[in-house]
Order: sequence, then C-alpha cells, then structure tokens
Amino acid sequence: MLNDDALYSNYIRREPHPRYVGFIRRWHRRLLSKGLSTLAPMTIGSVLEVGPGHGYFAEHCREQVLNYEFVDTSPAVFDKMGDLGFHGHLGTLESLSTELGLFDMIWMSHVLEHAPSWVEARSMVKSAVTHLKPGGALIVVSPDLLSWRREFWNADWSHGYPTTVRITTQLLDDVGLDCTYSAHHRNAQFSVIGRGLMALLCLVPHRLIDRVLTPSRYKTGDGFVYSWKAVFGWRQIFVCGLKKF
Repeated sequence: MLNDDALYSNYIRREPHPRYVGFIRRWHRRLLSKGLSTLAPMTIGSVLEVGPGHGYFAEHCREQVLNYEFVDTSPAVFDKMGDLGFHGHLGTLESLSTELGLFDMIWMSHVLEHAPSWVEARSMVKSAVTHLKPGGALIVVSPDLLSWRREFWNADWSHGYPTTVRITTQLLDDVGLDCTYSAHHRNAQFSVIGRGLMALLCLVPHRLIDRVLTPSRYKTGDGFVYSWKAVFGWRQIFVCGLKKF
C-alpha cells in the first residue's frame, strides 16, 4: 500500500470545468451501458472500480442499483469518494483482501496505462482475476497509443505502460482471461460515423486555441480543448475479458 498523502492529489484539484461535467457523466453512462450490453445475458450485480476518479461512473452504478465498491491508492480520491457516499479501499488492487468477496465485474478505466511497466500492468490484471467470480468480467478502458502518439506521454505525468487493443488483449490472455470483445471508441461512440466525426473535430489546433483563450490553464497543461480531446476526441480502447469457469 502506498502511504503518500499527496499522491495524485493534483487530480482532485484538476476537477473538470462545470461546463464539461454533464458531458463526462454521459460518457461514463454510455461506457457502462456498453459494458452491460457486451456481457448480456449475464446478470451483473456487483462492481469493483479500480481508480474511481471523480466518481461519475460510481454514480451511474448507484443509479443502476449495482453493488459498487472501489479501490484507489490516492488518499485524496479515497476521501472524496467517501464524501460522495461510496464505500471503498485505500491501497492497490494487489493489496485488496480476497475476504471482501468476489465481483461480477471489475472496471478499470484509464488506470492500466498508469502502471510503470508491463510487470506492474500484468500484476494488476492478474490480481483482478483473483477478485472476479467465475465467469466474471474485467473491462479495460484506456487511451490508444496508436492514436494519441506522443500525447499519450504528454497527457499525464504518471503514464507508463503503453495501451493498445492488441497489447491489452494479449495481456488479458496471458493471465488466463478469455477476451470476448475488443474495440476502439471515441467519446464512447463505437460506430464508424461517430468515431469519424470525433476524429474530424480532433483536427482543431488545441495548443493555439488554449494558449489564446485559456492561457492560465494552458500553462498547467490543462487547457479546455486539450482536456476535451483527452476525454472525448482521441481514440481509446475498450477490452473485455472473462474469467474462465
């Protein structure tokens, strides 16, 4: 377990602008719906989220009346989630006790790429398997390195493990998961038309616009257009692996 009280506290301070919150909530809702539809007709009753961020996905789980828990290494994130009324665990997925029970689904959105290397990434995914019920699902949502290119390393100081559909599918297969679905998406849109529209919008020069319109946020690397591209514009991956019976 990591005990650095300041770990990733700047993430909480970088809470999305109020204008974006509604869009981000819908992004999480569409991805949860995609996950549930991908796993149908399996009944999902319990969910463990690794890295809950600002709690938007957790809110949708609560609306779906799912038994939701989370795990995170940041005390700041842990405290915020507690304030929002969610039960969770402070520490790594590897340190989580199996006595807590097994889950139908483990949700890992924009987490795997923060592993320092393939060694830690494999350890994280392997640990997820131990917390899944037989037939349960691990879903990974991450940036697609092939689309983000150098922005993959520039978007966040803690990005370490490169994620693509191919690499992630291989990783899940290596720990014994059956990869039943893998795809690209932009703005939680999986259709060619939806992804194509977002790709066109991504052509706008974010550095120039952010430098002119939001110079203070530009200096901290958190300009509005850049933030929009990181969540909605650049291509991401969606990979689902099932624990074999």
